[in-house]
Amino acid sequence: MLNFQAQKRKRRSFKTQILIILSIFLIVILAKPTWNMLNKYFSAREQLLEAERQLEELKEREAFLNSAIEEIQSTVGQEKEIVRKFDFVREGESLAVIVEPEIQVVEEVSDVGFFKKYFGWFFGSRD
Repeated sequence: MLNFQAQKRKRRSFKTQILIILSIFLIVILAKPTWNMLNKYFSAREQLLEAERQLEELKEREAFLNSAIEEIQSTVGQEKEIVRKFDFVREGESLAVIVEPEIQVVEEVSDVGFFKKYFGWFFGSRD
């Protein structure tokens, strides 16, 4: 009887070990697809936030463009645009065009050569 119970315990422990090994194997096999899905979720979430931000920017731009169109459709807006683009002036008006002077950049050219400039201390001359 004792021999029979010992064999039964061995069978149970063997079955338990097999189930543990199969469970670990199953977890390892399912871990990679789960990890990939998690990465895709985070990536899609970031893309959604970026798309929402771009949508807000486009809505702001649309509002700006609609206001510019409304302004240009009025006669005052058309006149402003003609004056801006073509420097057009009606009779009795004067137009002053202010031209900013160009900034001239003067580079100093040194008469000291490369070796004299960097190795002057070695040759005894310090300019």
